[in-house]
Amino acid sequence: RMDGVDFGLFNSSPSLCGLQNSHSNAYMNSVLQMLYHQPHLRDALDNHRCQAALCVTCELRFLFKMLMLGAPKVACEASNLARTFARLPNARALGVVDDSALELSRRMTKTADGSQIRKVESLSRFLLEQLHSDLSRSNLRTESSEHVSIISKLFGAETEVVECSIAGNTRREKNIRKLRTSTQFQHTLRYPQNAKNFVDVLKYSLDAPLGEVLLCSDAGTSRTDEASSRNLIHQYRIVRQLPNVLVLAAESGSPSWKSFWSRLENQTNLRGNNANDTSDATEVAEQCALSAMNSPLLLPEVLYFGMDRHTKKPIVAGEKHNNSELEEYELRVVLAHSFVDDQVQEQYASSTDNVSIDPSKIPHTVSYILDPDTKSWWLINDFSIRLCEREEEVRAFCDRWKMPALILYTKKSFDHDRSSLTPPKINHLLEQKELLCGNHRINRAISLTEQELSVVVGRGKLVALDCEFVAMKRAQVSIDQKLNTREISPAVMALARVSVLRGEGESMGQPFLDDYIALPVNETPEDYLTRFSGLTAGDLTPGISRYSLVDLKSVYRKLLCLLEAGCIFVGHGLKSDFRVINFVVPPEQVIDTVRLYKLPGKRMLSLRFLTGAVLGTQIQTESHDSVEDAASALLLYRRYCALSASGKFQIFLNDLYAYGKQHGWTVVENEPFIFFQEHPDQRVTHH
Repeated sequence: RMDGVDFGLFNSSPSLCGLQNSHSNAYMNSVLQMLYHQPHLRDALDNHRCQAALCVTCELRFLFKMLMLGAPKVACEASNLARTFARLPNARALGVVDDSALELSRRMTKTADGSQIRKVESLSRFLLEQLHSDLSRSNLRTESSEHVSIISKLFGAETEVVECSIAGNTRREKNIRKLRTSTQFQHTLRYPQNAKNFVDVLKYSLDAPLGEVLLCSDAGTSRTDEASSRNLIHQYRIVRQLPNVLVLAAESGSPSWKSFWSRLENQTNLRGNNANDTSDATEVAEQCALSAMNSPLLLPEVLYFGMDRHTKKPIVAGEKHNNSELEEYELRVVLAHSFVDDQVQEQYASSTDNVSIDPSKIPHTVSYILDPDTKSWWLINDFSIRLCEREEEVRAFCDRWKMPALILYTKKSFDHDRSSLTPPKINHLLEQKELLCGNHRINRAISLTEQELSVVVGRGKLVALDCEFVAMKRAQVSIDQKLNTREISPAVMALARVSVLRGEGESMGQPFLDDYIALPVNETPEDYLTRFSGLTAGDLTPGISRYSLVDLKSVYRKLLCLLEAGCIFVGHGLKSDFRVINFVVPPEQVIDTVRLYKLPGKRMLSLRFLTGAVLGTQIQTESHDSVEDAASALLLYRRYCALSASGKFQIFLNDLYAYGKQHGWTVVENEPFIFFQEHPDQRVTHH
């Protein structure tokens, strides 16, 4: 569990935000960080809006906004995005989402590429293609004059699949026939046996053979027959136009991947053959890392690309030489598999067949991200973020330390083109009217009128918030012989109801949002937590619910709209609510009465006790009600402001704690809390 963790202790960056790893699909974190650190992509997603209930691009927009707001003392969680994946048939078919960590450790789920270790590469490809699909569809719906998605502009490389006959080992260039043209967003590295360096690998990969076919006239002869070999038809995929951002998948787990990137002499013998050797995985990794960083580096810091005018094939060079037409590409991101684990090291050092890999021993994947302004490299390992002490750490590899998964190069001249690719900014006023106005009743809420919108919503405006939750899965607990309990896995909570009240204007305290969230098809909570949520079976099921239901995405859009408008959220225990719903709010936009009404080193006071003692009203007598709880928090804040303005709050709070301790932190009906001031003839009663 991540409850109560001070993530700032693990983050040495002044601006970067990490991701939590407590959910079963935390392997996604490295790919999400790679995409987040593409500024052009962030700009495009920040302006994306659509009505689709299931949209990966919208979920990424929400997550990227949280990453932007959460740095550096907060670690966000990508569980909402993972839930969206779980509902997409193509994501499940590709194997890029797991139902649970337990299921992952019990079985070998092959991805489309046939290997669990290559799952990161499959996820990256899936996300780029899904983003392209979503953004292209969005352009068509809005009748945009721009029909090319930002994904194509950033990552798209024009490729051709061609076939040609072979004379010996030489292509007959005059017999080349184009089969099809496509746009490719990610390129898989192929490793020729004679490759001396990374440039050789890249040249081969951008002009990669796909297979061979015998001509029909030779179908009955042996493939080894000389006449037949002269009539082989080979197919190739050739990159005809290079992208601005080149994403390279390393083909993790393949024998050629291991042999190419593990070129240090004797590095596989670092552990030694002595049976009494007690070196652990960390020590071995440290030795290997030092050897790798002090050896010639396989991954270039800069590459030069161009297109041959005659052959129309890509030119790849490690140096620019005299060709002024070559474009300079800089290494910006490296995703690497970490092998700092005894069992993982042993498995991958000895195995050449990736199908035999135990899925519970899959290496963890980390991100190396370059800050293009300071030229500093940062290592992002989920919520742990540190500055790389040596640049060689990024570009060196060893099969007992780390190996590459994804490599990203960016055209340097492209850095200055950001403004030309940035889409027009969203009109936030129109969005507020669309999401928050309408002057109609939904459940207990009456939406805002356009006349009161500027009074209720805006920078520094107060809105009161409270949420209710249901448990999709109960916590799993083990009990030993001494009856000691240990939580194996935490409860999985889901947002069920959100109420937002006016904090300003003539209708202060009246709800303008009261949304019940519909459950996805085939999902049923294990526990409705009725005592705390007020919800029962059927309340969140479309078609039979007694409430008007909305989808989860709709709720997030409204909350994000209020956040971006600069509203200040008032509530009780908001930190817990925000954590469960994966919603990051800057501290200056949060007023939490659980913190206001707290003495240092003392217990926190419940909303029920505070409302009874301070406001003299009873709430939560049978169950919780989010409208009632939000209204109480708003009144408690108003009372705090009045007492603070008069300079009496600290005395008031001391007396309140004394009363609570005396009465067991409950409000006794015939002995209400009375605040006696220093002068006995002046008293303020709260009942």
